[in-house]
Amino acid sequence: MNRRHYLALIGTTLGSLGGCAQSPGDDSVTPATDETTPSPTPTDGSTPTPTVDRQRVGVGETVSVNGTSVTVSNPRVRLAIPVSGMHVLPLTTDVGQFVVVDVTVDGSPAAELDEAFGATVGGDRVQESTPQSTTTAGAFGVPFPVGDHDTAAVRWTAGSTTAVDWALPDSVRAALAETPAFRVTSFESRVADGQRVVELAVRNDGGRDGRFLGRLSFEGFSGGDLLSFAVPKGGSERYSGRPGKVLLYFENNGGETLTLQYPGVDGMESVEHTVPVDTETGSPASTATETPTVVDQ
Repeated sequence: MNRRHYLALIGTTLGSLGGCAQSPGDDSVTPATDETTPSPTPTDGSTPTPTVDRQRVGVGETVSVNGTSVTVSNPRVRLAIPVSGMHVLPLTTDVGQFVVVDVTVDGSPAAELDEAFGATVGGDRVQESTPQSTTTAGAFGVPFPVGDHDTAAVRWTAGSTTAVDWALPDSVRAALAETPAFRVTSFESRVADGQRVVELAVRNDGGRDGRFLGRLSFEGFSGGDLLSFAVPKGGSERYSGRPGKVLLYFENNGGETLTLQYPGVDGMESVEHTVPVDTETGSPASTATETPTVVDQ
């Protein structure tokens, strides 16, 4: 039985259930609490509502329900997340922001989470906050609204009898109160030392520091590679390099126009750069090699 089916099976019997350690920068851990909400006694002979066992723990703690252990850890706030498809690597945004968390089930990275998991603000479940899988195993983006929240947590609703909240630390809640506002101010490609590189500059006009995430691709190519780097509030950062294999594919396929997709002020935005074609070879080819890119999600 695969893990996704097993988690769903747990959800129909006891409830519905769907790695890294907590980040050193997480500055607040809420002590674990266990609250039981009593069921009102019906006077009309109907079946009473089951008593709900509500647990509140800090991120990084492991909770076991019906013999299955779940850990939610390492929360970080992102404006966009990469989600994998069959042949594409799209970015996705939300009306708010994502809190990306690492989730393990019985010590292994979770494969997928369903609507039993989601966001809570002020103790209430946020609608349409089912986690989305990212391209990193066990890492999920949980949609949260932008705002100055007194409390916020990632909740696992284990059926009608158990609810577990992993409380977000102060630093994460502070990041949810503001958003970065990225703007690509320059974007070009050139050949340096026999290899084609991409160069861009990004400015952040938003209310907090943030991590820029862009997807580089070209017309007619369904794949792409990611660029990711920190940009301080009110500042700019430059990037120069060869992300992944996209430039190698670009040259081998005779590409002409590079496209950079990224989360901007008004949702997903894109900029383009047309590469001059070599008049002798008829292509933008260079003596290129691929450079792997590690994306911090």
